[in-house]
Amino acid sequence: MALEKLGGTAQVGYTLLDVFVVDDFTLQPLGRTWLTYILHSNSKYPLGYHLSFEPPSCHTALAALKHAILPKSYVKDIYPGIENEWLSSGIPLNLILDNGHMYNKHFEDACSQLSIALEYIPRFSNTISKVDIEKLLNRIKKFVLENGALKLRNLHEAIHTWIIDDNTEQLQEFEKCIREGWIVTKSLKQLSPKQVAVLFGYTGRRKVKGDGIRVANLTYNSKELQDLYNLQSGNYDILVELKYNPEDLSNVYVYDHSITHDYIEVPCINSSYSKPLSIQSHRFINRAIGRGKRDLEETLNDYFDKSNTECKYKIPGITLNKL
Repeated sequence: MALEKLGGTAQVGYTLLDVFVVDDFTLQPLGRTWLTYILHSNSKYPLGYHLSFEPPSCHTALAALKHAILPKSYVKDIYPGIENEWLSSGIPLNLILDNGHMYNKHFEDACSQLSIALEYIPRFSNTISKVDIEKLLNRIKKFVLENGALKLRNLHEAIHTWIIDDNTEQLQEFEKCIREGWIVTKSLKQLSPKQVAVLFGYTGRRKVKGDGIRVANLTYNSKELQDLYNLQSGNYDILVELKYNPEDLSNVYVYDHSITHDYIEVPCINSSYSKPLSIQSHRFINRAIGRGKRDLEETLNDYFDKSNTECKYKIPGITLNKL
């Protein structure tokens, strides 16, 4: 893979942000979020980050690394109020990690394909300082005062503003590294969506069935996947490896161990729902549907109790004692 390197060493860190986030559209509470970030070790300049409502893991670290490597050309379009540019993109030569049990073979393989040398050390303190975290929290509080609630998109904007406009000291050190020739940036634009998904996507193992393959209660199928299914010769307990992008569930990539010995793209059969859909949004929708069913069940049960009426119809997908 002919990609230039981001010189020097980067390190992975994470912190639980003591702020409560709500959904952008429904304003339903999502909870507190973890910030996983990649820092340039010499300058302490943030290279990329990832927000998650799950504890830090190899998945969140890979997502942060992906963001660190890819170009940040989207900033001016999405956040026009930000004054400066986010300079960083490219691949670190070395990556320092702590809490080694959190990282699995998939994480190590992805870094190996990018020629990133990994160094595991005990929990290090040389990450984002308490002062810088306080700056971020102050920036977040400003969004809360202006909007009345902290939406997820507000949190992303606050983090971008904090990194790009507020971290002036770290930015100056980072620019100094660039002037000294330590850093050469090159984007990953030459990588296809499939290559990015295979490198940085979540990993899973599933059985291929006649109607396709299921991930997060969504069904995926294609002609190539059915060809793989037909070659199993009745042995339908075989688990295949797959990769998927947690920010876009419109397709998954299944490893074809029989024909191409490569990953094949398999679309979701419900494309109007899944594109673009993140796994976080999908989980939220499922929880909301579950709450709606429970609320309807309580309402109908209450009605039947008061009216002493038996329902003559069954409502699909809802099981009630009196239905």
